[in-house]
Amino acid sequence: MTLSKLDGFVAGLAVGPVDIASHDWLPWVWGDAFLPSFESAELQRTAAQAVVAHHERVATALTDNPEVYEVVLSREPVPGEPVWELWTGGFLLSMQLCPDDWTTHQARTPVRRALDLILELSNLAAGSDPGCLTVMDRNTTVASELSGVVRALNDERPAKGHPDLSGTVVQFVPTSKQRHS
Repeated sequence: MTLSKLDGFVAGLAVGPVDIASHDWLPWVWGDAFLPSFESAELQRTAAQAVVAHHERVATALTDNPEVYEVVLSREPVPGEPVWELWTGGFLLSMQLCPDDWTTHQARTPVRRALDLILELSNLAAGSDPGCLTVMDRNTTVASELSGVVRALNDERPAKGHPDLSGTVVQFVPTSKQRHS
Protein backbone atom coordinates (compact mmCIF):
# COMPACT_ATOMS: atom_id res chain seq x y z
CA MET A 1 0.00 0.00 0.00
CA THR A 2 1.10 3.54 -0.62
CA LEU A 3 1.00 5.93 2.33
CA SER A 4 -2.14 7.57 0.93
CA LYS A 5 -3.96 4.25 0.55
CA LEU A 6 -2.80 3.20 4.02
CA ASP A 7 -4.10 6.47 5.46
CA GLY A 8 -7.51 5.89 3.88
CA PHE A 9 -7.48 2.31 5.14
CA VAL A 10 -6.68 3.22 8.75
CA ALA A 11 -9.13 6.14 8.66
CA GLY A 12 -11.82 3.65 7.65
CA LEU A 13 -10.81 1.40 10.53
CA ALA A 14 -10.78 4.32 12.97
CA VAL A 15 -14.29 5.52 12.09
CA GLY A 16 -15.79 2.13 11.31
CA PRO A 17 -18.76 0.75 13.20
CA VAL A 18 -16.70 -1.90 15.05
CA ASP A 19 -13.21 -2.16 16.44
CA ILE A 20 -10.99 -4.57 14.53
CA ALA A 21 -7.83 -5.96 16.11
CA SER A 22 -4.59 -5.11 14.33
CA HIS A 23 -3.76 -8.79 13.79
CA ASP A 24 -6.96 -9.03 11.71
CA TRP A 25 -6.39 -5.95 9.53
CA LEU A 26 -2.60 -5.86 9.22
CA PRO A 27 -2.44 -8.68 6.62
CA TRP A 28 -4.69 -6.55 4.38
CA VAL A 29 -2.00 -3.87 4.33
CA TRP A 30 0.64 -6.26 3.06
CA GLY A 31 -1.46 -8.42 0.79
CA ASP A 32 -0.17 -11.81 -0.30
CA ALA A 33 3.43 -10.63 -0.26
CA PHE A 34 3.64 -10.06 3.51
CA LEU A 35 6.25 -12.65 4.41
CA PRO A 36 8.38 -12.76 1.27
CA SER A 37 8.73 -8.98 1.05
CA PHE A 38 10.80 -8.61 4.21
CA GLU A 39 14.45 -9.52 4.52
CA SER A 40 14.20 -10.32 8.22
CA ALA A 41 11.73 -10.81 11.03
CA GLU A 42 13.08 -7.62 12.63
CA LEU A 43 12.35 -5.59 9.50
CA GLN A 44 8.87 -7.13 9.31
CA ARG A 45 8.24 -6.26 12.98
CA THR A 46 9.50 -2.68 12.49
CA ALA A 47 7.27 -2.17 9.44
CA ALA A 48 4.24 -3.60 11.25
CA GLN A 49 4.90 -1.35 14.25
CA ALA A 50 5.09 1.71 11.97
CA VAL A 51 1.77 0.83 10.32
CA VAL A 52 0.05 0.18 13.65
CA ALA A 53 1.50 3.45 15.01
CA HIS A 54 0.01 5.36 12.06
CA HIS A 55 -3.37 3.75 12.77
CA GLU A 56 -3.07 4.78 16.41
CA ARG A 57 -2.14 8.37 15.44
CA VAL A 58 -5.21 8.64 13.20
CA ALA A 59 -7.52 7.08 15.79
CA THR A 60 -6.11 9.27 18.58
CA ALA A 61 -6.40 12.44 16.49
CA LEU A 62 -10.02 11.64 15.70
CA THR A 63 -10.76 10.93 19.35
CA ASP A 64 -8.81 13.70 21.05
CA ASN A 65 -8.71 16.52 18.51
CA PRO A 66 -10.87 15.74 15.45
CA GLU A 67 -11.02 19.33 14.21
CA VAL A 68 -7.33 19.18 13.24
CA TYR A 69 -7.47 15.78 11.54
CA GLU A 70 -6.36 15.88 7.89
CA VAL A 71 -6.14 13.06 5.37
CA VAL A 72 -2.75 12.15 3.91
CA LEU A 73 -2.74 12.33 0.13
CA SER A 74 0.24 11.28 -1.96
CA ARG A 75 1.79 13.70 -4.37
CA GLU A 76 0.23 13.49 -7.78
CA PRO A 77 1.62 10.20 -9.20
CA VAL A 78 0.84 10.97 -12.86
CA PRO A 79 0.10 14.44 -14.21
CA GLY A 80 -3.64 14.94 -14.45
CA GLU A 81 -4.59 12.00 -12.19
CA PRO A 82 -6.46 12.76 -8.99
CA VAL A 83 -4.47 11.86 -5.90
CA TRP A 84 -7.45 10.92 -3.77
CA GLU A 85 -8.07 7.70 -5.73
CA LEU A 86 -5.59 5.78 -3.57
CA TRP A 87 -7.00 7.23 -0.34
CA THR A 88 -10.62 6.39 -1.22
CA GLY A 89 -9.50 2.93 -2.37
CA GLY A 90 -7.90 2.31 1.03
CA PHE A 91 -10.99 3.52 2.87
CA LEU A 92 -13.29 1.30 0.79
CA LEU A 93 -10.93 -1.65 1.34
CA SER A 94 -11.20 -1.23 5.12
CA MET A 95 -14.97 -1.55 4.83
CA GLN A 96 -14.52 -5.08 3.45
CA LEU A 97 -13.30 -6.31 6.83
CA CYS A 98 -16.79 -5.97 8.34
CA PRO A 99 -19.25 -5.46 5.48
CA ASP A 100 -22.36 -6.45 7.44
CA ASP A 101 -21.57 -3.94 10.18
CA TRP A 102 -21.02 -1.20 7.59
CA THR A 103 -24.32 -2.10 5.89
CA THR A 104 -26.15 -1.68 9.19
CA HIS A 105 -24.20 1.50 10.00
CA GLN A 106 -25.10 3.01 6.60
CA ALA A 107 -28.75 3.03 7.60
CA ARG A 108 -27.93 6.25 9.46
CA THR A 109 -28.45 9.16 7.06
CA PRO A 110 -25.25 11.10 7.92
CA VAL A 111 -23.17 7.94 7.45
CA ARG A 112 -24.83 7.16 4.12
CA ARG A 113 -24.22 10.72 2.88
CA ALA A 114 -20.55 10.63 3.91
CA LEU A 115 -19.98 7.24 2.28
CA ASP A 116 -21.79 8.40 -0.85
CA LEU A 117 -19.24 11.21 -1.16
CA ILE A 118 -16.34 8.77 -0.80
CA LEU A 119 -17.89 6.52 -3.47
CA GLU A 120 -18.49 9.49 -5.78
CA LEU A 121 -14.86 10.58 -5.39
CA SER A 122 -13.68 7.04 -6.05
CA ASN A 123 -15.77 6.91 -9.23
CA LEU A 124 -14.68 10.40 -10.23
CA ALA A 125 -11.02 9.48 -9.81
CA ALA A 126 -11.51 6.40 -11.96
CA GLY A 127 -12.45 8.34 -15.06
CA SER A 128 -13.27 11.97 -14.77
CA ASP A 129 -12.64 15.13 -16.71
CA PRO A 130 -10.97 17.77 -14.50
CA GLY A 131 -13.50 20.37 -15.61
CA CYS A 132 -12.78 24.01 -14.91
CA LEU A 133 -10.63 23.43 -11.81
CA THR A 134 -6.96 22.69 -12.13
CA VAL A 135 -5.86 19.29 -10.83
CA MET A 136 -4.08 20.93 -7.88
CA ASP A 137 -7.17 22.98 -6.98
CA ARG A 138 -9.31 19.86 -7.12
CA ASN A 139 -6.84 17.88 -5.01
CA THR A 140 -6.73 20.58 -2.34
CA THR A 141 -10.52 20.87 -2.29
CA VAL A 142 -10.99 17.10 -2.15
CA ALA A 143 -8.43 16.71 0.65
CA SER A 144 -10.40 19.21 2.72
CA GLU A 145 -13.70 17.48 1.89
CA LEU A 146 -12.33 14.03 2.74
CA SER A 147 -11.04 15.28 6.08
CA GLY A 148 -14.52 16.62 6.83
CA VAL A 149 -16.13 13.34 5.76
CA VAL A 150 -13.89 11.35 8.11
CA ARG A 151 -14.68 13.73 10.97
CA ALA A 152 -18.43 13.36 10.24
CA LEU A 153 -18.14 9.57 10.21
CA ASN A 154 -16.19 9.75 13.46
CA ASP A 155 -19.06 11.71 15.02
CA GLU A 156 -21.49 8.98 13.97
CA ARG A 157 -19.37 6.06 15.18
CA PRO A 158 -21.09 3.94 17.80
CA ALA A 159 -19.63 4.41 21.27
CA LYS A 160 -17.07 1.79 22.20
CA GLY A 161 -15.83 0.50 25.50
CA HIS A 162 -18.60 1.87 27.68
CA PRO A 163 -21.43 -0.59 28.26
CA ASP A 164 -24.98 0.73 28.42
CA LEU A 165 -25.73 0.75 32.13
CA SER A 166 -29.06 2.55 31.91
CA GLY A 167 -31.57 0.82 34.10
CA THR A 168 -28.84 -1.02 36.01
CA VAL A 169 -28.98 -0.74 39.77
CA VAL A 170 -25.58 -0.72 41.42
CA GLN A 171 -25.62 -1.30 45.14
CA PHE A 172 -23.54 1.23 47.05
CA VAL A 173 -21.11 -0.34 49.50
CA PRO A 174 -19.32 2.27 51.59
CA THR A 175 -15.58 2.02 52.03
CA SER A 176 -14.13 1.93 55.54
CA LYS A 177 -13.36 5.67 55.32
CA GLN A 178 -16.97 6.48 54.41
CA ARG A 179 -18.35 4.26 57.23
CA HIS A 180 -16.54 6.24 59.89
CA SER A 181 -17.39 9.73 58.73
